[in-house]
Amino acid sequence: MTIERSRLDYNREKQVIINLILNTKYCEKILPVISPDYFDVKYASTVIDWVRAYYESYTVAPKLHINEIFEEHGKDLEEETHTQVGNVLQHLTDVADTEVHNVDYLIDVANDLFREKHLERQNKAIAKYIEKGDLISAENVMLEQYH
Repeated sequence: MTIERSRLDYNREKQVIINLILNTKYCEKILPVISPDYFDVKYASTVIDWVRAYYESYTVAPKLHINEIFEEHGKDLEEETHTQVGNVLQHLTDVADTEVHNVDYLIDVANDLFREKHLERQNKAIAKYIEKGDLISAENVMLEQYH
């Protein structure tokens, strides 16, 4: 039996989430390519959905308005997710006054994270298809490109 090890990207994942909340240009570039599947943290899909809805309505990042969204919708979350989102928002409050610098670099960091996650998932799918003897499906998965 093999033990599968993967690098944990919680800090990079948290950085992506916080920058989505704080920066409109970041939202503009990252929301079209982001997928909750690229995150190991449980709360990511919830916050991404909130940011996406806010951005689509107002064409700006929610910034500290995310706290109002959390107050409104947080009560519907599972306890663990509620706690995780609360922790991220507390961290956000601590850093919100600092201006986000070098957004282009932060966008590149996010895209690198997403490409890595895409390749990891692709690699796992290919291995499963090969194990089943389904080489055509494995080859098709190889053709899938990160957008």
